[in-house]
Amino acid sequence: MGLFGKRRDDDVDPVPQVTSQDETHEVTFQFVDGSEPYGMELNGGKVIGVVPGSLAEKLGVQESWCIAQVGATLLTGTFDGERRTLAAVTTDEIKALLRKHRGPEKSVFMVFWTRYGKWPPPRSQDKEYHAATAEDLRRLLLSKYETTGNAWEQLDPEDKKTLTQVEFCKGIQDMGITCNFAKVLVDIDPTDSHKITLEMLDPFNSFDPSKGKCQVCTLPNPCRSHSPSEQRAALK
Repeated sequence: MGLFGKRRDDDVDPVPQVTSQDETHEVTFQFVDGSEPYGMELNGGKVIGVVPGSLAEKLGVQESWCIAQVGATLLTGTFDGERRTLAAVTTDEIKALLRKHRGPEKSVFMVFWTRYGKWPPPRSQDKEYHAATAEDLRRLLLSKYETTGNAWEQLDPEDKKTLTQVEFCKGIQDMGITCNFAKVLVDIDPTDSHKITLEMLDPFNSFDPSKGKCQVCTLPNPCRSHSPSEQRAALK
C-alpha cells in the first residue's frame, strides 16, 4: 500500500490537529503505523484529489490547495516577496519529501496554502525564466500552470496529443521560458523519436488505471475496490 492511498477500515482515527487562517491551513498528520497513507493525490505540490475516508479528508485537506511546508522544510518557490505562490517542486520531489518525513515518526506537520498566486510572475522584458534540465522545466510549468496537464493544454491547443520537437520547443519559448533544449530533449525524449507527449513531459501522467495491477491491492485492473483516484494517490 502506498503512503498516499486509502486508509484501512480498522485504522484508529487520529485526533485531528488543525489550525486555519484565511490563506493557510496547518495540520498534523498523526499515523497509527508506518503503512498508513496520507490520502492525497498530488501533481507537483498541488492537491488534485483527496481520497474519501482518508486521513487527509478527516483533517480538512481540499482539492486545489498546495503544500507549502513539510515539517520544518519550506518548499522552494512558496513566496514571491510577500505573495504566497505555488511551490516549484515536481511530483516525485514532493512525494520523496513526504516519505522522508514519515520515516519512523508518528506525526508529520504540514502547512497548505488555500489561496495563492502563480509563480513565476508574468514575464517582464528584462527577465526570463530558464530551465537547464527537464526537472527544472517541470518545476516551472507546475508553478506557472499549477499542473502539467494545464501546461500541456497551452502547448497543444489543437489537442493533437503529440508534438514535434520543433513545436514543443517553440511552445515553451512562447511561454516565456528559455531552455537548454539539447539537454532537456535528451531527458524527455531519450530515444530521439522527435515526438513529445504529455506522458514524456511528466511520467506521472502515464499511469492508466484500466491496465496492469491495482496500485493499492495489486489485483488486476480495472479494480472493483479502488477507484482511479485512489490508485493515483497510491503511486510512489
